[in-house]
Amino acid sequence: SPEASPETLIRRISLDLRGLPPSLNELRHFVRSLEVPLAERETTGAAFSPEEYSDLVDTMINSSHYGERMAQDWLDLARYGDTNGYHNDSARAMWLYRDYVIDSFNSNKPYDRFIVENMAGDLLPEASD
Repeated sequence: SPEASPETLIRRISLDLRGLPPSLNELRHFVRSLEVPLAERETTGAAFSPEEYSDLVDTMINSSHYGERMAQDWLDLARYGDTNGYHNDSARAMWLYRDYVIDSFNSNKPYDRFIVENMAGDLLPEASD
């Protein structure tokens, strides 16, 4: 298949890493920041230079939405829910765990540390509320 346009690639990266489409301002910023004119890019087949691509990915990863998107799969596996379900739909104080998982992804916490904290929880010497 043909290579995606810069706009399409920006949208795909944003949806993959943040779960949201890029804002109009982000789209304008990244399309404007491209150093090589679009006509030259079409002949070379490159939508972004490696530096531009790296900057785009870094911007998406540094967004707070990155942790929210990456935490979805983990929270699904952990059977996380904000409520008890439709039969007894009362709120639960589980949001602290959700925020902990999101913060762990956003801070790039090492996986082994994340697993130890999940398994040991408040039994760790430096445990907090």
